[in-house]
Amino acid sequence: MLLGNGVVLRYILRGPNQPVQSIDTGIVERDGQGGLKVRSGHGVVLEHLSVSRLRSWCIVGPGGGLIDGDMLPEDCDRLRP
Repeated sequence: MLLGNGVVLRYILRGPNQPVQSIDTGIVERDGQGGLKVRSGHGVVLEHLSVSRLRSWCIVGPGGGLIDGDMLPEDCDRLRP
């Protein structure tokens, strides 16, 4: 999934009291093993955004609609715009 033009990855890292963060450029792909791989706009894998470090994540489209994601129930309201 190409990020940009209103398509945004919103995520919460593992750990206590983590804020919602987002990235709006790059590429997000599933790694086929239940994992997530996030690449920068230059194609470099962003290791700090690997699925093992993410507690919850979602990809939101330009109109705010959910495109994809894996969210804990307690994070849904925080992640969705």
